[in-house]
Amino acid sequence: MDAKGWPVCSACPLGKIKDTTNRCSAVILRIPYGGICSNVPGAGCAARCGLYADNGTVSACSVLRSPGNSHYLQLESNGTLVLYKSNPKTKVWASKNTCAPPFMALPLFVLNRDGSWTVWAAQQLNTTTGKPIFKTCATHTANTSTGIYFWRPELAGFGNAPYTAHVRDDGSWVVLNKRAAAVWASYSAGPLTAPPNCAPNTTRAQGCKARCGLWHNPLASGDDGCNRLWSASRKTSLSLEGSVASGSIVLRNASGSIRFTATAPGFDLRLIAERGGTWTAYVINAFGQALVSRSSRNPNGVTGLSRYYAVNAGGANSPFSLHVVDTAGGNAVLLNKYGKAAWASYDVQQPYIYSIASGPYAERTFVIVHDPINNLFRIKCWGQNFGGSCGQPLQNSANFDAWQFIGDNMTEMGAALPYIDMGTDVNRQYPLSIKAVSAGEWHSCAVTTSGLLKCWGEGENNKLGYGNSTTYIGYNPDSLGDALPPVEVNFAYPGGVQVSSLAVGREHTCVVVQPNAYNGSVPAPRLRCWGDTYYGQAGPPNSVCDGYGPTPCVANVASQPYVDLGTGITQINGVFAGRDRTCVIVNGNRIKCIGRNTYGELGYGDTKTRGLNASTLGNNLPYVNLGSPVWKVVKLAVGSFHTCALYTEAAGGAQQVKCWGKNEYGQAALGSAASAGATPGSMGDALRPVFLFGADLFADICAGEEHTCVIGRNRASTAVDQVYCWGNWEMLGLGGMVDPETDPSPNVGDQDGDVIVATPLGTNLIPLKLACGQWHTCVQTRNTTDRSVQVKCFGGSGQSGQGLEWYGSIVGNTAWNSGDNNPFTNVGV
Repeated sequence: MDAKGWPVCSACPLGKIKDTTNRCSAVILRIPYGGICSNVPGAGCAARCGLYADNGTVSACSVLRSPGNSHYLQLESNGTLVLYKSNPKTKVWASKNTCAPPFMALPLFVLNRDGSWTVWAAQQLNTTTGKPIFKTCATHTANTSTGIYFWRPELAGFGNAPYTAHVRDDGSWVVLNKRAAAVWASYSAGPLTAPPNCAPNTTRAQGCKARCGLWHNPLASGDDGCNRLWSASRKTSLSLEGSVASGSIVLRNASGSIRFTATAPGFDLRLIAERGGTWTAYVINAFGQALVSRSSRNPNGVTGLSRYYAVNAGGANSPFSLHVVDTAGGNAVLLNKYGKAAWASYDVQQPYIYSIASGPYAERTFVIVHDPINNLFRIKCWGQNFGGSCGQPLQNSANFDAWQFIGDNMTEMGAALPYIDMGTDVNRQYPLSIKAVSAGEWHSCAVTTSGLLKCWGEGENNKLGYGNSTTYIGYNPDSLGDALPPVEVNFAYPGGVQVSSLAVGREHTCVVVQPNAYNGSVPAPRLRCWGDTYYGQAGPPNSVCDGYGPTPCVANVASQPYVDLGTGITQINGVFAGRDRTCVIVNGNRIKCIGRNTYGELGYGDTKTRGLNASTLGNNLPYVNLGSPVWKVVKLAVGSFHTCALYTEAAGGAQQVKCWGKNEYGQAALGSAASAGATPGSMGDALRPVFLFGADLFADICAGEEHTCVIGRNRASTAVDQVYCWGNWEMLGLGGMVDPETDPSPNVGDQDGDVIVATPLGTNLIPLKLACGQWHTCVQTRNTTDRSVQVKCFGGSGQSGQGLEWYGSIVGNTAWNSGDNNPFTNVGV
């Protein structure tokens, strides 16, 4: 602590401090539970609950800074609260101060427990009691002397506590409730919304406060808080400009270039975001009547592009919000409640399915959806939601271990399938963007594009990574979003780290930690694991957990070392988890595996488990022998008890797939029910590649409990990619090409001579990516005719998201429910 009781943190990035858990976090103010902010500056600074005027100086007690230090909020000695731009120092916003000096005590700004805020001070002594008389200098509802404000009492109140105050790098400051919704804001940036009470004749003051429109001010050449809408970076703006009688709507980008204009002649111009999915420019005539001057549905008078998307407009898609974005050189876009554009100043690429994911012991599937407008990646989930592992609150949140399934009723799919709340960015303004997600049996984890990790679901065996915590997370809405902190993975590197790769097993989690550059050097990546390590799948245990009885486990704490993979490892190209084991690709073309080895699934020619102690790690942990030649290992598919490697034989050469481990159902395609990899001499060149009718170029591979799938084709032909699956016939989606009533051995890959044929997906569909769960497979497809990207699933019925009973039937095992007869999974994108 410094002299004023403020936590000191010299190693954190600019605009951040270390909190009480020794993590660097954005500078915020937070009202403590069950009390008010202390009127003692030192105590209040330490609690980070208020600002204290410090004789007019800029100090840790008097100032709240934005994460990038571009703006700061200062409580001045006269009781005025002022928002400044840092360089050059410019006043952006200020409170209206009703106090007059001299003060008996320095002013204090505090957050209140109901979401409001107050600036108060002691002005004089009571002549009878001799005690100070406190006076309110400014409040959240008082008119500001500079700029505007926005107050939403319906989002405030004790039920929405706790509250936090933030200064944003876009030049605004906000108070957010526990779900990161803005309760109060200075709002010098958008978006504009279309609340029911916003009408064309709404006054300038009311409209500014409600943030439902822009109002022309011919006397102001710059931003007066009501006439301009900014992008989050304040590089692009939409403004109302021009003379009193001849206004224009003007969109400018960071370089000052005009991207779009719309003339709107007439007096007292205002632009309103409408509830029907349009914006309209109104003028006021001599009788005080509002007349339409220009509309997003009318391209007349427009310079630049004006695109109206009727399918995304209309009352059913409300509410709408008008945003200014830096996308495609700077643009404006009107979004509906699903994030789809109803209007834009450019040709918009709508949100689309970017990727899909599951896990070899999971009964749920995730989609990653890309929003090109804001360049965000967000996730949705359907399937088993035990303990909130699908990221959706349980219907009965009091019973956190209740069984709940998403997608066994069609009312839960489509537009009703929500995005998982992963929290907001450092400015608390936009959702966190997700680059990868992985599923275990009853827990899930995701990595953000900035390299942060968050985990949720059942917490037994310490598998979520929050130290020794075994708490369930995600079964109620208050445990997700910004309430869900990133998992701490950096205990050693002063330059910070990012998570570059993620894998989730049945009861354990592993990540590849990539240190950032520091003092001119970039340390090599490391493997860090936690959770159940009964077989060594998470490395040597550091505690005992009470999972299914006393279980050796790893708690993600500072004293836990990284998993020792041996010397000479300069790259970890990916980490992959099965039921009870972990495998990594290192240095581009080598594989190492730890954990359970009952069927030789580690690939070492024995059944010895590895990872429980140092004697089986480091240089004592051998490489998996795939034979020769192996130029590059592209990807691993680690099923419950079998492993497959997709590798390239030479630069630009053919690709092969080899599998080993359990083959009871043909999941390793070994040509017999016997396992491979459990005896000496069964690996290397003795392990035959999977024969796929000449396919030697593969786009993806995945594995479940008893099956494996690839996307592949012959690289010398003009044929398109197809899906090939082998293993348990019920999981393969072959549509009646195998029939257990006529074929005594319907599984594929467990007998010599079994032919692996393409899985029928439907007309004009090309597979893009795969996601294998325990009993199901989902395929991300693209239609060659309309270019649409959708998802099809086969295998377990409940995991398909088609409204079917969870354990009722199989999808894709007959001609009636496969190919064109197997509907897409509707994820609302």
